[in-house]
Amino acid sequence: MDAKTKFDKVIARAISLCDLHERLETNGIPNGTVVDLSLDDLLRSALMLGVSGMDAYFRDKFLDRLVPYVTKKKTPKTLEKPLSDAGVSMSDVLELLNNQRPHRTLRNKIANWLLEKPMHDLRQVDDLFLGFGIKKLTENAAKKSGAPTINKKVSDAVNRRHNIAHYGDYFAGRSKLKEIKRDWTKRQLNWISRLVKEADSIIASATS
Repeated sequence: MDAKTKFDKVIARAISLCDLHERLETNGIPNGTVVDLSLDDLLRSALMLGVSGMDAYFRDKFLDRLVPYVTKKKTPKTLEKPLSDAGVSMSDVLELLNNQRPHRTLRNKIANWLLEKPMHDLRQVDDLFLGFGIKKLTENAAKKSGAPTINKKVSDAVNRRHNIAHYGDYFAGRSKLKEIKRDWTKRQLNWISRLVKEADSIIASATS
């Protein structure tokens, strides 16, 4: 499954959680089936899933395009730094191109390094894709989407994800949960989808 297809499936799952929230809010939860349920945790889960989908997309997309890009460009200078950071030299990559499964071999070599880089941090995304000679990937994707402020909106979603993941979405030092709305959550998922869609188009054009 390629990076964009996987991302689309993850976002669809996140939206389904929002739809389930709406149905349960309308029809109620059958008595005795769930204990201590905060219905809004479905929305928190949806947001976390959406952000993780974006994170995985940018990692997977870098790996998806690495072999085709090197095959076409032969020894692209722009890739030397990110590959070096991952502990892989350009000569290693060129040697692996003769392997029957160069993509899988490179993925194994680089995947652990990529896991250390938070791809929900858009600055990290931009730095990584400079390796393909793409400048300001997320900024240009936002402009291409017709919503130049989309990066700020996606960053807001990422920050909320962090609060959910690290603090359970509670206010600091209090036992009260932060409010989360279904419409807001679906909007954040839409912003993430639009950013990834346009980024995917730019990456495909630059690396084909």
